[in-house]
Amino acid sequence: MAMRPSASPSLHKEVKLILDFKQRGSVGRSMPRPIQERIANLRKEIAQINEENLLYVKGGSKPPGATDHERRIQRLQEILDELKSLTDWKKT
Repeated sequence: MAMRPSASPSLHKEVKLILDFKQRGSVGRSMPRPIQERIANLRKEIAQINEENLLYVKGGSKPPGATDHERRIQRLQEILDELKSLTDWKKT
């Protein structure tokens, strides 16, 4: 049986925190509008990736290959890095 590549536990925690943040509806009200819009778009992308990963893990009727899964994990890391950089504006 082939092992499926998986994201690190810390990546899963960060994605969960972002999705939980979305459910609370707490996009910083004092954040500049372009940043709010970019964060909203990234959250939508995270939700889509999450759905695709669930299909992969459940082995639906046409599960994507390991390469697709690895690509999604890489994209999640890129999104997290971008979200961190977008939220750093408030620290300065």
